[in-house]
Amino acid sequence: MVSSHMPGCDWRDRPVAHQHAFLEFEVDRGRERLVEKWRYTAGPEWPAAKGMAIRLDSGNTLANYGTGG
Repeated sequence: MVSSHMPGCDWRDRPVAHQHAFLEFEVDRGRERLVEKWRYTAGPEWPAAKGMAIRLDSGNTLANYGTGG
């Protein structure tokens, strides 16, 4: 799982809503590629830096945005 700015957004860009995503990938070793499993982009938040997503025992995902979380 990763926390990332959307494609086309640079860390130097001015913060804009809906330009951040939490994504989870599966590694396809046979084809040497990443396969996207899911993506969350519904929040208007934009972290200038940092962010994390962890899977809880319940199966839910806990996500934290930016430096002020």
